Amino acid sequence: MSNRASQIIVLCEDKLHYVFVKRFLKKWGVSNHAIREEYQQGQGSGAANVIADFPKQLEAVRSRSHRAITILIVVIDADNKTVEERKGELEKALEDAGMPKVADDERICCVIPKWSMDTWLAYLQDGNASEDESYKNSLRFRNRESEAHPLIDMLAEKCKQREALKDPPDSLSKACKEFERIRDALVGL
Repeated sequence: MSNRASQIIVLCEDKLHYVFVKRFLKKWGVSNHAIREEYQQGQGSGAANVIADFPKQLEAVRSRSHRAITILIVVIDADNKTVEERKGELEKALEDAGMPKVADDERICCVIPKWSMDTWLAYLQDGNASEDESYKNSLRFRNRESEAHPLIDMLAEKCKQREALKDPPDSLSKACKEFERIRDALVGL
């Protein structure tokens, strides 16, 4: 029996988040059939929707058979908060729902770009991005998500080879560490 994930749930704020994760996973050989998206675009605050839905999605992952490996990837922008503050909001949602925190051995990956995913795309585009400013309205990948594919492909390949990134944004470094929690289930080791 393979110990590769049979289902990956992507809980995210918007289409750019989903395209980023789906493209990244595709470059790692993950079938589109294994990926299930969970986002409500255009229905209020994307971050608020992710925080509110997090306990339900985590409960679904925890309740699945131990033989069926399921991964939950949560993508939420930090916006004007720190990555730690946003992660704290996710933890509070679990506490409010009476659920235990995410354990270190659970296949849960929290991807939290500072400001927005555009910060990482700006870094991947030219090697420079300041987490002190938002790139959300300057790069214009929204509604043109496929134009980000070469940048995502480059990141996926570097991560696959465990190649260090040169001076990445702090939030991207943290996401790479989070990603290591699910690496084995993605490649089936």
